[in-house]
Amino acid sequence: MNIADHQARTVAESGKYDPKNPPRVLGAVFGMQLNQRVEIFSSVELPFSLDDEKQIRIDDDAFAEDQDLYKQIYPDHELLGWYATSSKIENVDMPFHKRFTEYNESPLYLRMDPKVRTDAKALPITVYRSELKQEKDQNRTVFVDLPYKVVSDPAERLTTDHIIQDKDVPTKGSAVVPAYDTLKKALISLRVRIAVCVDYLDSLEKGKDTPNLEILRSIESVCSRLPIMTNDKFNADFFNEMSNGMMMTYLASMTKAAAKVNSMLDLYDNMMDGSGRGPRRGMRGKMPYI
Repeated sequence: MNIADHQARTVAESGKYDPKNPPRVLGAVFGMQLNQRVEIFSSVELPFSLDDEKQIRIDDDAFAEDQDLYKQIYPDHELLGWYATSSKIENVDMPFHKRFTEYNESPLYLRMDPKVRTDAKALPITVYRSELKQEKDQNRTVFVDLPYKVVSDPAERLTTDHIIQDKDVPTKGSAVVPAYDTLKKALISLRVRIAVCVDYLDSLEKGKDTPNLEILRSIESVCSRLPIMTNDKFNADFFNEMSNGMMMTYLASMTKAAAKVNSMLDLYDNMMDGSGRGPRRGMRGKMPYI
C-alpha cells in the first residue's frame, strides 16, 4: 500500500500523466528476517536522479538519516532491500542493486508494475534476489524470482474495509460502524424473509392456503441446515456467552458510575479548597473515595 500510495502521489504531482510511460519511484523496504523467512512491513521513499552515465543516484546522507529515524521508531526492523515501479526490469536496476549491497549484503528487489491489467488475478508485484550464474564461461549476476504471499492482520483488513465504504454518507462512531451497519441490514432482511415463511406455515395450519409440496420441502431443507439450534451444547455455550456479555456490561456500567462519583468528589474538594472553607456541616472528617 505504501508503494502504491507513493506512485499515486508522484503521478498526481507530475501534472502530466502518460499511461504508456508512467513516472518511476524508488524506495527502501524494512522488515524482519528470521533464517530463510523474510517479512516486509514498511518502506521509506528514496528521491533519486540519473547521473551523466544514466545510472541511479540517491542522497546517501539523507538516506542514512531516514534509516536512523525509522529505527528509532521500529528498532526491531532492519533494512531488507529496495523497491521500484516499472513494467519490467530496467537496465539501471542491476547496477543500483549492486550498489545497494553497501547497506545490505544480500538485498531484495521488489518491483511493482504500475500498469495494472483489468483481468489481473494477482498483485502486480515481483520480488527478486541476485544470483551469480555462469553463462558461456563467464560469471553474470541476474535477478531470480522469489515466491511470496501477502498476509494482513485484522487491523489492516478493518482499515481496508472502512476505506472502501461509501464516504458520501457520513458515519458516526468508530471504524467498525459501517461493517455493523451492513450486518444489521442483512439481519433485518433475513428476519423479513423468515416472517414470510412463518406466515405461510400459519396460513397452512389454519387451512387458509393449499399446501405446496415444493415450498414445504424448501422450508424443511433450510430448517435442516440448523441442527445446532436444538443442541444442548449450543444452548449451554450460548447461555455462558450471554452471561459473560451481561457481566462485562454490568462491570462497565459500574466502572463509569465510579468514575463519575470520583469526578464529583474531586470537584467538591477543589471548590472547598478554593473558597478557603472546610467541609460543610455533616461532612466533617475524611472524604470518602471510591
